[in-house]
Formats: sequence, structure tokens, C-alpha cells
Amino acid sequence: MLKPNLAELGKLAKDKHIENKKYFDKLKKKVPKNLDYAMQELHDAEFKKTDCLSCANCCKTTGPLFTSADIERIAKHLRQKPQQFIEQYLRIDEDNDYVLQSVPCTFLDQDNTCFIYEVRPKACREFPHTDRKKFQQISDLTLKNIPICPAVYNIVEEMKKKLRELNKPMLLLMDVVRYPDFLALRLYEDNFIQFEGIEKEKVIDYVSRAKKLLESYGVRVELEGKQAL
Repeated sequence: MLKPNLAELGKLAKDKHIENKKYFDKLKKKVPKNLDYAMQELHDAEFKKTDCLSCANCCKTTGPLFTSADIERIAKHLRQKPQQFIEQYLRIDEDNDYVLQSVPCTFLDQDNTCFIYEVRPKACREFPHTDRKKFQQISDLTLKNIPICPAVYNIVEEMKKKLRELNKPMLLLMDVVRYPDFLALRLYEDNFIQFEGIEKEKVIDYVSRAKKLLESYGVRVELEGKQAL
């Protein structure tokens, strides 16, 4: 079952709109270092539990723009000439782009499958764009998609939580242990395993930089793991 369901999505998106717009404005001014990585994780996690065929709201309420490559590819699939395809299915919108003449999408079947799925437009393939690189640059598009797609609503809400966590200082336990011939950077296993994903990458980067700094003084440095304290 979709959560949130389509009946409540519009109100939830409207209630969150001002908050989300302010959040994205701040995000564009100060972009977290690992934003793309975080968005990919959130996107993948959400779509593992999202059944698009039970929704298809994007196909029922909006339509993609069609590039020249899309038109040629789909027309060939339908055994039409590009101009025939344009005249039968498309119109030019206020931005001078080719879009569907009407919605729901002409190619949407009753079971929410797509007649032209294998050759569908690039915009459909990439929707809802929540795993796009430099995600902060498409904030206006994301705001438009929140009231359309439950997955986008969920991803944005999780993103706000995730980035708050990323901004918290990491509590890494690490000791420098002196041996006769070298120094060891000692990490504690029970502390280290609490870090996952981006957090773990940041810890590894920090330890690597600490090791290089000590080695720059001509000191041999090793990494050492230790069981729980």
C-alpha cells in the first residue's frame, strides 16, 4: 500500500511546501559534501519498497517532454514517421517543447503498464530524478514532483532527516599508540561499526588524513583494530 496514499498526498505536500522551499534554498547555498551519495542511498531504499504499478500518478496527471531522439525512437517502434507521431500524439507547449496532447498518458494501459515502456521518453526513464547528480540544482522540479509522487515526498522527508544526521559531529574513538619502531592509530571495533554509508566514508577519510599527516614527519604509522573497550 502506498504511503502516503494519493488521497492525502496533495494536502501533505501543500502543508510542507513552504518548509521544503526554504530548505532547498539553504541547500543550494551550502551543499553537503556527500549529497549525491546520500540521495542515491535514499532513492534506492525508497524504490525497493515502492510499486509504481500500484500508482502511476505521474502518468495519469502529468506528461513528459519529448526530445527529438525520443520522437524518432518511439515513432520507429510504432512504425510511423516522426511527423506522423507528432501530429497524432503531441503538441508544442508554452516553453516550445513537445508534450502529450492530453493526460492521462496515451500509452498508459488499464493495468498501469506502459505500451512503449522499452522506448519510453528520457524524462520518463529518469523520473522522479531523485538520484540525479547535483540534486540541489533541480529543487524546483523536485518541489513540483512532491505532490505527484509519494516516493518523492518520502525521499525528501528522509533527506531532511539524513542531512541533519550528517551535520552532527562524529564521535570517533581513536588512540595513538607508541611502539618501539612505529606509531599505531588504534580504532575500536564496537565504535567503528556504528558508522555506515557516508558516515563510514568520512571516518575512513579522516583516519587516512591523520595517518598521512603523521607520516609527513617521517614517522612509520600503522592502523590497528581492537576489540570492544
